[in-house]
Amino acid sequence: MAVTYLGKGKGVPVNLASRLMHVDPSFVTTHSRLLENNGLLRHKSSAKDARILQMALTAKTR
Repeated sequence: MAVTYLGKGKGVPVNLASRLMHVDPSFVTTHSRLLENNGLLRHKSSAKDARILQMALTAKTR
């Protein structure tokens, strides 16, 4: 829900999602990788800063 609410289709940074959920960014990264492996989430580097990982929902999830 955090990815949907914050991302608006463009994606949301891991650190922003972790702050919203009050968890460590490593927790979000680990679990989002599992979702990515199942085709429910996709990761891409930010266009502004390649160090920032953006998460977005896939069409399968929507």
